[in-house]
Amino acid sequence: MARLVQGLTVVGVSLILSLSTLAQDPAAPVKGIRVSQKQAKPKGKRGVVAKETTAEAPAKSEETAPAADDGTIKFSRDIAPILTANCARCHNGKSTRTKFDQSTFKGLMAGGEIGDAIIPNEPDKSHLVLRIKGEDEGARMPPGQNRLGKAAIDKIEAWVKAGATLDGGLDPNKPMTTYAASPDQLKKDKLAKLPEGERDKLVEAKALERWTKANPTAKPETYTGKHFLMFGNLPKTRVDPTLKQMESQYSKLANLLNTTGKFVLDGPEKVSLYIFKDRASYVEFVRSIESREVENGVDGHGNLAVETPYIAVVDPASGREEAPAPKKAAPRPKKGAGSDEPSGPERSLAGLLTESLATAATTASGKPPRWLSLGLGVFLGSTVEPRSPYYRRQRSIAYEQAKLGWRDKAQDALGGQLADDKVRAIGFAILEFMASEGAQTFTTFVRGMLEGQEKLDQVIGEILGANREQFLAGAGEFVMSQYARAR
Repeated sequence: MARLVQGLTVVGVSLILSLSTLAQDPAAPVKGIRVSQKQAKPKGKRGVVAKETTAEAPAKSEETAPAADDGTIKFSRDIAPILTANCARCHNGKSTRTKFDQSTFKGLMAGGEIGDAIIPNEPDKSHLVLRIKGEDEGARMPPGQNRLGKAAIDKIEAWVKAGATLDGGLDPNKPMTTYAASPDQLKKDKLAKLPEGERDKLVEAKALERWTKANPTAKPETYTGKHFLMFGNLPKTRVDPTLKQMESQYSKLANLLNTTGKFVLDGPEKVSLYIFKDRASYVEFVRSIESREVENGVDGHGNLAVETPYIAVVDPASGREEAPAPKKAAPRPKKGAGSDEPSGPERSLAGLLTESLATAATTASGKPPRWLSLGLGVFLGSTVEPRSPYYRRQRSIAYEQAKLGWRDKAQDALGGQLADDKVRAIGFAILEFMASEGAQTFTTFVRGMLEGQEKLDQVIGEILGANREQFLAGAGEFVMSQYARAR
């Protein structure tokens, strides 16, 4: 068992070290492995067709990253959200009441029956500006109680005065809703303009509000890192190492998941890390904040799709000092000795936080299938605490599923038709298999799958030159040969 763990640990650690080399250009395409199309069935030491040539994976189409805020008014950020929220419901090109289409930039500039709605550089002659100010002959717009506030009117007037231009790279024929900044993005833009200290205070206030709602009698300490604010009551000796480990995992995730020049954790707000001493407090937090129950065996999760994103976990050491990590895998007890798990916590706080962060970050990046989000969380956690019995159990679950028929069970997991514990284990196994094929292959595979489960066959073909049957056969052989001793 020790040799098996050591071998699998080397694969994971080597992969993560290799991923760190992508830091200078994390969005650059990596090289994938081409395999022979002539082979009729899988061959080679892991069941995948023998590698022949190396070809660069095709680059993905990427939108131009938004320019830094230079203080000028941008149509997509400042004007389009106002028009789509207040005007396009009636002025949409479909209503029989108006000939003025404000659903596209082209329609906006074309005007309607009232004449030129917008005359660049001349807001005092632009009917749209005059109407929203109530200075035109016709009725003030929007009508009734929906009138625009002074700040919105000033923005539109300033935009017209500055030339009434559309952001470079945007299509004037496309609906404004496809590029208008969302309310969440507008909030983030506003936060980004604040000094870091003020942003941290706002995040801290919101985080403490959540904590108090779930645990009104327990006041946590606040610990500050570069990308995280951690809340809990840990011994001082554990605070800095935990934050340091999480900053390291942040960098690795940024290198792996940053496919378009944007990383889901790169917002202006730091991520809140809630560390609860006991499971009862964690369960109450989930009930109070998310209005749901916690599944058995789940001790951590995250939500990065909300204002003030967070990760919440149960401290495996219950707020005490953590025991040092074992230098070798825990031995199996003899028959009749009781449980085959070692005494004491089986996981470290850093490992649990890493799994929860990686799963949440993957979920919020593109359209990943469930098995990828869960599997990548376990995979990255295993690089932090490789000797934890938790990963032996994940491999054991995958092995038992393989014994029942790997092809069918893996297909069910890929389709999300199994319980999360099995989807997690099989996703972990598939990612360990891909890691054994090399860091570049692994990275290309993960990035490809962020585009959705429907891309699986295409991704397999592009980086392995194999079909799904061959891919699953190779992964099954890997599980049966490498995981047998993990039981």
